[in-house]
Amino acid sequence: MENNFRKEDNLMIHKTVSFYFEKTRSFVGDDKNPTIHLIQNLDKIVKYQKKVFDFFEIEIEQVNAEKYVLHNHSESITNYINSLENWDSISIFDLDSIPTRPDAISDAIEKISSGYTIYGNAQASQNQIPFAAPNFLNFTREVWEKTREIWNSNKNLKRDIFRYEETLIEGKKHVVDVGERFSIEHRKNGANIILAYPVHNDGVPEWEYNASGEYPRFQWGNGTWFESGTFHGTEIRYEHKQKYFFDACERILRNG
Repeated sequence: MENNFRKEDNLMIHKTVSFYFEKTRSFVGDDKNPTIHLIQNLDKIVKYQKKVFDFFEIEIEQVNAEKYVLHNHSESITNYINSLENWDSISIFDLDSIPTRPDAISDAIEKISSGYTIYGNAQASQNQIPFAAPNFLNFTREVWEKTREIWNSNKNLKRDIFRYEETLIEGKKHVVDVGERFSIEHRKNGANIILAYPVHNDGVPEWEYNASGEYPRFQWGNGTWFESGTFHGTEIRYEHKQKYFFDACERILRNG
């Protein structure tokens, strides 16, 4: 689906997309022995996400990514964007992410339309520099072209641009989460990365980033509301955590 936005009398083609799959995989160490999670209530999750987008009159394309049999989350994002032809900018949502106000997308477009900018919800791995996470990630086609240049110039980078990475460095596990490498490489290349921080968690937060330099302390997980005007349930693959997503959807649909 595409949303057309007027900027300086020209219509921009903006894509808003999420990806769903019945089976998701968690990787510990290498790619050979992933833990497979069967997502319960998938049809209901997809339906509720669409209900909220329809409520705010925002078009979304929900892509069945089951064909990406290994790294279905990261591969689906990379391959989908590479398949696009007619587009100017994109907003990527997780399956358990939704807008919480009608101007979430237009506000994101305004932020990324100026210069070399990436905008998204803040997340951090092992207290490393926060990155713009793909539960709500926004950038322009020009940024994607720059992405290709960066990856083509460094063959050590995985071709699946949003890949989860886990390695041992001096005996300690080092994690680069889904989408984190995207921010790392663009930050090194001079991009302006704008982060939207959590403002409320419905449950007890799962993770915390300790303030460092320009980055404030923040907590997230188990139903997180962000200043971007979005909500992320987190870990929708676990049935007992799905209540945060469904409750948030019901609250929005009931109260606006």
